[in-house]
Amino acid sequence: MTEASTRFAARPQAYRLGIALGVIAVMGFSWSLSFVLSKIAREAGAGSFGLLLWEGLGSGLLLLLIGLARGGRLRLHRKHTLFHFINGITGLTLPGAMLFTTAPHLPAGILTMVVAFAPIMTYIYVLALKTEAFDWLRGIGLVLGFIGVGLIVLPKDSLPSPDMVGWALLGFLAGAIYAAQSVYLALRTPMGISTLDITCGMLLAGGLVALPGAFAIGGFVVPGLEWPIHVTVQCAFWMMVINAAMMGMFVWLIRTVGPVIGAQVANVVTLSGLFWGWLIYDERPSAWVYAAITSIVMGVVLVSLRQRTRASVA
Repeated sequence: MTEASTRFAARPQAYRLGIALGVIAVMGFSWSLSFVLSKIAREAGAGSFGLLLWEGLGSGLLLLLIGLARGGRLRLHRKHTLFHFINGITGLTLPGAMLFTTAPHLPAGILTMVVAFAPIMTYIYVLALKTEAFDWLRGIGLVLGFIGVGLIVLPKDSLPSPDMVGWALLGFLAGAIYAAQSVYLALRTPMGISTLDITCGMLLAGGLVALPGAFAIGGFVVPGLEWPIHVTVQCAFWMMVINAAMMGMFVWLIRTVGPVIGAQVANVVTLSGLFWGWLIYDERPSAWVYAAITSIVMGVVLVSLRQRTRASVA
């Protein structure tokens, strides 16, 4: 634990939680924009694995350079290799490939909304692993979360087209994988490893896993000499910057307040995604979608009640 982390851990619980909520607000608004950028890039011809390389290797290298410039030191020990690759696959490669694949087929608001399923699945995982006891209030939250999913995929006029149901389900599966990463981080982070090590290791490992897919499927996003810069490169660049910042903040958040409260960022992502969808695509979600959002947000709030904050950060 660094000196700054020690000072933060010594702060009152209300102070730490207040800072965490501020971080959640910033993350949700910024991360939702990244999903919209992925939709724009995919519609402009970028490949899913090409974008993953920018978000993996690109973000990892960018974060590494920033850390080194600030006097940090990356320590990717071989004994942590498995941790980094599991973290990278569950936190980047698998869910990222799913979401980038669904991006051209779903409205921007729905694309960000499916990530809100992650907190619901997070609580299911911690129950299955018996790291927390069952609570009836949280159980009601789980039910509300799945009702929200049903309100999206079951009514025939919920989505703009019935053909989108399968893509929405794939998005929810990506949210479930993100939840698995949150719990894995909380339970399996090695002792003495810093946030920079965790984040860079995850991004670089996830990017390396995506590399064979990029060669096999194509869709590389390569900067050219044309001006103005192609929209796919612009989107990929800003996705890389946002992802580098958000991943570092996310790891810090999980280690500070735990996976359930940390997953609250998904609610802000959802609400912000509706804003970006309206602003950029003039989207007008159906009443079913608004009902689903209400149900999932209420579910996440109930699931998060009584979650004890964690004081340890690195």
